[in-house]
Amino acid sequence: MKLCAFSVVLVCLGSFYCAASAVAQSPSAREPHRSQAAAKAGAGTPAGTKAKAQTAQPLADDPAARADRIMSKEELRACLLEKLDNDRDAQTLRADQQAFARDFDAVRAEQADVAGQGEAIRARSQGLRSEYATVNARLAELQPLLAGAKSDEDKARYEQERQELLARRRQNDNAREQLGQAQREHAARVDALNVRIDAINAKSRTVNDRVEPLQARVEAWKAKCGNRRYREEDEIALRKELGIR
Repeated sequence: MKLCAFSVVLVCLGSFYCAASAVAQSPSAREPHRSQAAAKAGAGTPAGTKAKAQTAQPLADDPAARADRIMSKEELRACLLEKLDNDRDAQTLRADQQAFARDFDAVRAEQADVAGQGEAIRARSQGLRSEYATVNARLAELQPLLAGAKSDEDKARYEQERQELLARRRQNDNAREQLGQAQREHAARVDALNVRIDAINAKSRTVNDRVEPLQARVEAWKAKCGNRRYREEDEIALRKELGIR
């Protein structure tokens, strides 16, 4: 009969903590925040130092293991099954964290694009307002000049300029109307982005809320099963019975 000992190997899982932030000034979208945290989950496989029964000794560098008795087959079964559950939940949690990271990056990319679009709209709006003011100011200047023109040539020149300015103002009106539509579309895009941000922040909480409970389960497994001695023949039989490789 050979005796073995569980060796504890932890699998590290990154945890992304996000908090829903307040609504930013329109047309800026809310920004999801990623803070740093780390959680440990999973536990090692039962693969320790093996020795013959008559010479097997508890691990010399672990006082708790020295005082521990050899696990029964049923105790070993419980430890193996609990480890399977922890490993499965750790893999699921890792996959969900990776999916969250992909969604987070997609939202951040969309947010950057929306912000750039908003800056372009604001710059265009300022340019159109400036042009509109310039045109109207020159039209106001032309009014007395046109009325007081002393020659047909001056009158024709002022009238031609006035017509050109009126055409520019009509173009400006059309451009501002088109810009208004772009602003409405941008506002709708901001609203949609904020909905996505709310959703991803809620998703981050559902992922993060699972980290600490899994950590606690792993720590409990370590206290109950870590570095415990068991019979190799029990492990072989249970692995075959439970379908564990």
